[in-house]
Amino acid sequence: MESKINYALVGTFVLVLLVALVISITWLSVGFSTKHYKTYLVIMNESIAGITTNSAVKYNGVDVGSIEKISLSTDSPQQIRLFLHIEEHTPITAGTTATLSSQGLTGITYIALQGSDINKQPITLLPGEQYPIIQSVPSLLVRLNDAMGNLAANMDHITQNINDVLGGENPALLREILNNLNITSSHLAAQSKQLDSILINAAKSTQLVTPLLNTLNQRTLPATNEVLDNLTLMSGNLLEFSDDLKHNPAVLLRGQMPPPPGPGEK
Repeated sequence: MESKINYALVGTFVLVLLVALVISITWLSVGFSTKHYKTYLVIMNESIAGITTNSAVKYNGVDVGSIEKISLSTDSPQQIRLFLHIEEHTPITAGTTATLSSQGLTGITYIALQGSDINKQPITLLPGEQYPIIQSVPSLLVRLNDAMGNLAANMDHITQNINDVLGGENPALLREILNNLNITSSHLAAQSKQLDSILINAAKSTQLVTPLLNTLNQRTLPATNEVLDNLTLMSGNLLEFSDDLKHNPAVLLRGQMPPPPGPGEK
């Protein structure tokens, strides 16, 4: 009887231990969190290599959820639909964007969400969709690939333009232009001595003109002013004499002074 009681205690202990183990594993793997989550949809137009279900979703670098489901779009084979399981109070708005990102060049790939101050309105649920759609933007690798493609296209265009310039009759025209430039340079070099001589003579003329101007200012101009003053005075005297002659013609005979009185005249 005692052996049966011992087996029962052992079995009970084992069951309790198994339940505790299951609870511990569940606690460590899932956790009994009281957080609430919402589902959002992101449509990618590029390869999502490295992304799987349960991959992390980060908002400005903070873990806010995970990828719940991945499916191909039935409307467009290039589109991939990612269903994100995100914490309820995460500030997801119409301006929020999603992009593929990774920790370093060879790190773990995750979905990076980034907020925006431009449009803070809630996301409008589109017709035919079950969940709000977060707009996606190309990843860094896609942008680099597009930039390299544009650079290669521009280089091809530049090369074609160079070939067009150097092909056909253009090389002969370029040689003629260079030859004309060489001839023009030679003529300018030949005329440089004459130009130097002209500049030297102009400098000498300036040196000769300066004393002449000083002489005019110091001597000629004062003498000229004095002559003009004398002419002005003479002109005034002539005008006065003409006026006296008009009123008394006898001035020509006796002058301007009256004659002395005769006998019996006072």
